[in-house]
Amino acid sequence: MKINKLTSLTIETTNVCNLNCRICPTNNEMKRKKGFMSFELFQKTIGSGKSLKHLCLHNWGEPTQNKDLFNMIKYAHNKGIRYTVFNTNGTLLDDNTIHRILNSPLSVLRISVDGNPDTYQKIRGIDFQIIENNILNLIKGRNEKNSPLKIGIVMVVEEQTEKDMDSFYDKWKSIADHVRFQPKLIRSQHSQEATTKGATVQSAKKNCAKKTQFYKFALQRTDICPELFGKDYGKVVVLWDGKVVPCCADYEGELQIGNVLNETVDSIWNGLAMRRLRKRHMDKDFPQICKNCNEYESQKVAKRFII
Repeated sequence: MKINKLTSLTIETTNVCNLNCRICPTNNEMKRKKGFMSFELFQKTIGSGKSLKHLCLHNWGEPTQNKDLFNMIKYAHNKGIRYTVFNTNGTLLDDNTIHRILNSPLSVLRISVDGNPDTYQKIRGIDFQIIENNILNLIKGRNEKNSPLKIGIVMVVEEQTEKDMDSFYDKWKSIADHVRFQPKLIRSQHSQEATTKGATVQSAKKNCAKKTQFYKFALQRTDICPELFGKDYGKVVVLWDGKVVPCCADYEGELQIGNVLNETVDSIWNGLAMRRLRKRHMDKDFPQICKNCNEYESQKVAKRFII
């Protein structure tokens, strides 16, 4: 299988978040240490990739809580990174933060909005009107400044929000530059049903523990994960403390493939740990975390981590 050149990084500027959303592991299930990436480590990370063109400055956590975020954006731009983006929950988009965003070389800002007002309140625990006002203020400021910043809205599709998709799109399509949907990350759990002939996603869902953030059902991975080879372009995730993992689904950092404290991102992408992981996928000998990696089933949105 072709391996694309490493041209993109997902950099976890922090895994600290000010919300406790029901669909996110950050303040619910995540056990690894919380912290913020230092500006010095960010500089070292960027400097270790020779062909970088694209940075996602978010992973698990709220990026605007990192005091060095805008220095990072400026530094990356000055180093020739053509495209920078980060996702935010939008709660901290006050006038000062909006001003800093619009005066930075950030390419794209996406705001996570899960469903329509009632659904959003249940998932995020805050008033939808607060977020809507923040988004509208940001767009108003962008338009007045004639900034090239692109502003998007992204929604996680799962059992509570799927019903909102059509009305959600109708609401935001004429306000934001783009609207995106992504399926919720879930963890499969092997059961007898997985080996039963004729088992289906629908029947498996009936046995799931829906009170958890990631409901569990029987169907496990049978296909290679394209992230390991560079689905659209080569990309790895650098956690706030420098550890490197193959994709964002590994929120506990279990499949560490390197560390930018003593390696370059280029050497990690082509290194022994990554080569071994790719071979395991090619052999269908999936590590447990990969075997159990799955996404919400919906005919309205495509999965990300399958070929």
